Amino acid sequence: MKRLIIFILPLFYFGSYGQSPLDVGEKQFNAGLGFSDNGIPIYVGADFGVAQNITLGAELSYRNIGDQGFDLNTLGLVGIFDYHLDELLSLSPEWNVYAGANAGFYFVGSPSGYSGNQDSEFGFGLQVGSRYFFSDRLAANLQLGGGSKVNDGRLGISLLF
Repeated sequence: MKRLIIFILPLFYFGSYGQSPLDVGEKQFNAGLGFSDNGIPIYVGADFGVAQNITLGAELSYRNIGDQGFDLNTLGLVGIFDYHLDELLSLSPEWNVYAGANAGFYFVGSPSGYSGNQDSEFGFGLQVGSRYFFSDRLAANLQLGGGSKVNDGRLGISLLF
């Protein structure tokens, strides 16, 4: 417990400065894990401020899917578009709320003998999420999404750089 307090305390020490949404040219790193109807996703990605309230990003995700007694490894490579609603909702700087769309390809590795219906394929979807900034660079992120290939929820961190 003492180690947990020592880790968390510095996050609050810096106050809540919030840097959302990203300004044009700014970048942020995202990572975390979640829950879904197709395994537990682990993801890393980056977002780039391209216009006022608009970010474009890329994400790499991994999940292991169990189907018919076989373990299938799925690797997703996805492009992301988000519109940030902070100004529209008059949010305080600590909060970032966004909605957007994603599209990418999901590569499914299946062992020999597998005859199920999990195939590598293109997927697209929609997402809505929120970040809370603990400092000017570090935020907790919660996102829900659904689409043609994956429906999931995610919890992670975002780090501006």
